[in-house]
Amino acid sequence: MRICAQGIILAVALCALSSGTARADTISSCDGALVRDTYGRVDQQHADWRLAARVDHDTYDVIKKELSGSGTIFGVDAGAGYKDFQKNITHFHETIDSSFSQDNYRNVLWTYLDQASSGLYHDCLAHLKSQPLMLLPRFATDNEVTFDLQYNLQGLGPNPIHLKWQGAATRQSHLPATAVAGPTPIVLHRPTSIASVVLTVQGTGGGAGSSDQVIITPPPPKLSGDDLYPDVCTISSSPTTVPTIAPRGHISWQCGGLKKGTYSALVDISLAASDRYRVHATVTACVLHNAICSSNTANSAGNDQSNIYSGQFDVNIPHSGLPDHIYSQGALVFVSTGQAVQFTLNIDASCQNNNFPNCQGTDGSFSIPSPISIKLVRLDATP
Repeated sequence: MRICAQGIILAVALCALSSGTARADTISSCDGALVRDTYGRVDQQHADWRLAARVDHDTYDVIKKELSGSGTIFGVDAGAGYKDFQKNITHFHETIDSSFSQDNYRNVLWTYLDQASSGLYHDCLAHLKSQPLMLLPRFATDNEVTFDLQYNLQGLGPNPIHLKWQGAATRQSHLPATAVAGPTPIVLHRPTSIASVVLTVQGTGGGAGSSDQVIITPPPPKLSGDDLYPDVCTISSSPTTVPTIAPRGHISWQCGGLKKGTYSALVDISLAASDRYRVHATVTACVLHNAICSSNTANSAGNDQSNIYSGQFDVNIPHSGLPDHIYSQGALVFVSTGQAVQFTLNIDASCQNNNFPNCQGTDGSFSIPSPISIKLVRLDATP
């Protein structure tokens, strides 16, 4: 049976009651599963850093393993660890003061649940048997949200259970008067007003004392334009999928979408090797167009590929007079709203210390120990 209640919209907050006891902690115990089910389904165009701000440490650790290196969580660079991740989130807060309540957070994530499969979140909710009557979210669309009215028959309780519904903008005729043991889908339509709505279901007769409640609030204001992006990018570790880099090879890192502006770049990278080498390397920064780096494209500030570093340095050769790592500060990168920037380190040539006269530039291989430092900081907004 599919029951539709007119005039009620997307449920954001869950505040369930059973015999007067709050159930908020029970629902919140599944928040980690909700994040894991949805973070990969939110595309970059709709990513909202305010969602990332509510990812807890334990959930972050699980997602970080799933990312297998670098990646983003709701549009925010995951960083090397949870502290890095939290620091990256602060770069958004520095330019706009906005946040999601716990209710808004769940509401938005429900819209990204997969309707075709149960997923971790639904599996978690399925194990909540703390009370006879429960309103459990299943999924949401732009126009409505679907709950399961879950009746957990306990002992010799009534089956079906008689129900009483209460709440602003609720038409009782659109909601079931009884429920049998198990789930009954309840579809709630979005309201047109901005006021929150409270919907309560209570058992009557032999089921008296069982109840649950959902608080329905309007969708939060959406961010747009530059408000969706940070004005700082910090990278401190190498992708785990590239353990070594050989001469004439390369490795790349990526800053996610940024605010429009002129950015100053800093690069500080060391190489490690088992012998002594002299290395020539270059580092470039390329503003991506549709996830593609092309030196033939240009924005209003000029060519989208910037030379960040080009030079020689020594690995494991002390007191040679050359630097022992890659370092550059102050090169400029011009970014339009939402564009990502890809940094690429190219090992152009390397020669073993005792092979300089006969070197073809292809000696050795190198690892890139953490931490590294790649940073973009916006200097000003581009007109």
